[in-house]
Amino acid sequence: MAGLAMRVSDPALASLWGHKVDSIRTVFAMQSSDDEQTIFPEKLFKEINQYDTSVIGLGAIGSYGTLEGHGEMSKPTMTDRSVYKDLELFTQDWGRQVVISDKLFRNREFAKIESQVLNLSPMYYTTIQQYVEELYVRAIMGTNGGVWNNVEMNILANDKLPQFSTAHVSPLPEKSAFVPTQSNMFTNALTSKGVAAVRSAMSRFRDGDDTLLGVAGDTLLICDDPLSQTNAYAILGTATDPDQIVKRYNFLRGGYDLVSLKYAGARLQQLGWTGPLPWVMIDSQLLNRALAAVLVHFSEAYVDVLRDEEVKATKFIPRAEFAARFNIWQYAAVGGCPSGTTLDEAPIVPIDVNVIPEP
Repeated sequence: MAGLAMRVSDPALASLWGHKVDSIRTVFAMQSSDDEQTIFPEKLFKEINQYDTSVIGLGAIGSYGTLEGHGEMSKPTMTDRSVYKDLELFTQDWGRQVVISDKLFRNREFAKIESQVLNLSPMYYTTIQQYVEELYVRAIMGTNGGVWNNVEMNILANDKLPQFSTAHVSPLPEKSAFVPTQSNMFTNALTSKGVAAVRSAMSRFRDGDDTLLGVAGDTLLICDDPLSQTNAYAILGTATDPDQIVKRYNFLRGGYDLVSLKYAGARLQQLGWTGPLPWVMIDSQLLNRALAAVLVHFSEAYVDVLRDEEVKATKFIPRAEFAARFNIWQYAAVGGCPSGTTLDEAPIVPIDVNVIPEP
């Protein structure tokens, strides 16, 4: 994603602030670069930069057909009908200004000035991370249309159902009656058996044309509560399967990118979630190549430095335009949801009394 830059638009500031404004701009650029490393929206959404208010995504990926003669299709499988969905990404302006009075500058309170201005950087990146996590929280709760930070939360995928649902249908009208409903919301807990079951279910996801997508989950999103953290590290970090009595190799070890969400756990509980917190599996390859969920930056984010002679102050006004939407639901599945579908899991292997366990 593009960093947060600072622009000095008013030439009168040079004579008023002298070299100090350049010093603040340099320090701000360093602060912004550091703060950018503390967030990870690209793990949850495909980030793109474009100056348009709509993004399209395929309702069906389809497959090749065989060729005959001089290359004419014997049976077309790639259709020219419209299978695209307008994500309706309305531009959303984000910002918060800091006003520095001339008195602060005359008193040479530069430490206070820098502190207020530099705080605009972590606030910007924190807002992005909170925003993308909030969309996942609302999608898990199934709450569409709610408002967060004065922004309406749209959690619908391309079939007009919430991103996580037990009854997904084909987004293609002529196929919806023939393609079976599918679920990407499951009750299975965050255990090695649960992770394996959800990954297997995702591999059977089909697109709007009823074509197998070959989804392969490779990323786990977990909340930052102690139980989720403990379970996740036991699943992915141990050499032997923690769910089995007999010592056997843990095939999940090292196979997933683990992402601990900063705000989702607390927000879920704020919204009324009780019991163990849910977890999400993502196919990052499908997410990125198919624009399955997008975070669009409509313009470069920057802090505009302006002079206000009326109030005798300098204003630092951050400006950013970005919005996020879900599109192709098959890239992700959620586990640990009581209202979800229950998947069969591998049984626990009993202890064979005739086998001496390894020391």
